[in-house]
Amino acid sequence: MNTLTHYHRLGGETKVRELVDRFYDHMDELPEAWGIRKLHAESLDGARQKLFDFLSGWMGGPQHYVEKHGHPMLRRRHLPFPIGEVERDQWMHCMRLALDEVIEDEKLRNELYQAFVKVADHMRNQAAAPHFHQHRPTRGIPMYAHTVELSLPIDQAIEKLKAILAEAKMGVVSEVDVQAIMKAKINHEIPPYRLLGVCAPGIAKRVIEADKDAGALLPCGCCVYETAPGVTRIALQDPGVIAATAGNTDITAAMNDAQSHLAGVLAKLRA
Repeated sequence: MNTLTHYHRLGGETKVRELVDRFYDHMDELPEAWGIRKLHAESLDGARQKLFDFLSGWMGGPQHYVEKHGHPMLRRRHLPFPIGEVERDQWMHCMRLALDEVIEDEKLRNELYQAFVKVADHMRNQAAAPHFHQHRPTRGIPMYAHTVELSLPIDQAIEKLKAILAEAKMGVVSEVDVQAIMKAKINHEIPPYRLLGVCAPGIAKRVIEADKDAGALLPCGCCVYETAPGVTRIALQDPGVIAATAGNTDITAAMNDAQSHLAGVLAKLRA
C-alpha cells in the first residue's frame, strides 16, 4: 500500500512549482483559455504563488496557504468571479496540459486529474449553459480548435504533423486539397488550404461502440493553410466538441483520452 502523499509522489516543491508554472503558461498563451485568463490580473505572478501555496498543502505537503491566508475557503473566495461550465472547462484544459507535461507516472497523473475535476466543478457559481454554447467563439477566439503556427511550407508542416501523430498512435485518414477543388469546380483561386481527418483507431472504436450514429462526428477535423510564404497554421479540432455534441458519458471519457493524446501532439508541434 502506497502511503506517500501526492506531494511526495509528484516530487515535492520543485515539481509542484513546475506544474503551477506550466498551468499558468498555458493560460497566458492559449487563445482557447481567454475566458479564464481575463479573470486574472495582468501579471500572473500573484496567482502563481497562491496556487503553489495552496497545492502544496492540498497535495499533502507544507500548508503554506493556510499559514499566509488562513482557511482556503475556495468557493467563497471565487464567488466574485463568474465561473460557469466554460470557465471550468478552460481551467481544466490548462491543467490537463500541465499534468501531461510534468507528470510521467500515469496513475498519479490520472489521480490528480480526477481530483482537480472535482475542485474545478465545485468552483462553478453560474447556471449550466446548453451544450451548444460551450464551444462557441468568445470575442472572436475559436473555442473549437487548438492552433499552432510553424515556420514551414504547408507540405513540410503536414509531414511533421503526420509524424508526430503517428508517435501518439494517431493518424491522418483523409486529406482534401481545397485549393485544387476550388480551382477545378468553380475556377476560384485561393492560397494552399488542406482539410485533414485525424483519427486514433482505439478512440474511434470506443465512440462507435458507445453510439454507432456518433460515427458521423468522426474523424476529428483539421485544417492546414499558409498565413504567409513559409508559415503554416494548423487548427486541430478540440475533442471536447464531440463530447459536448454527443452528450454520452462513454464518448466523453473517450474524448478526454483523445484530449490527452492531442496535448502531447501540440506540445511537440510547438517545441
